[in-house]
Amino acid sequence: MTEKSKFDRKTRSAGFLNFIGFWMLWSVLIGIVTLGTLAVITSETMYNSAYILSFGEVAVGLVV
Repeated sequence: MTEKSKFDRKTRSAGFLNFIGFWMLWSVLIGIVTLGTLAVITSETMYNSAYILSFGEVAVGLVV
């Protein structure tokens, strides 16, 4: 009985660690994807800054 409960606790903690590791892996992947997307958007924005600015002025003019 005691051996079984000890083994049970070990398995449960191992499963919990696997769960944490899984989520850490996913958050790292999502972070990399997000950073990559932001970098692409930033470079595109710098490339098209004049267009973005004129579009922003038009949008502000429409709002105001």
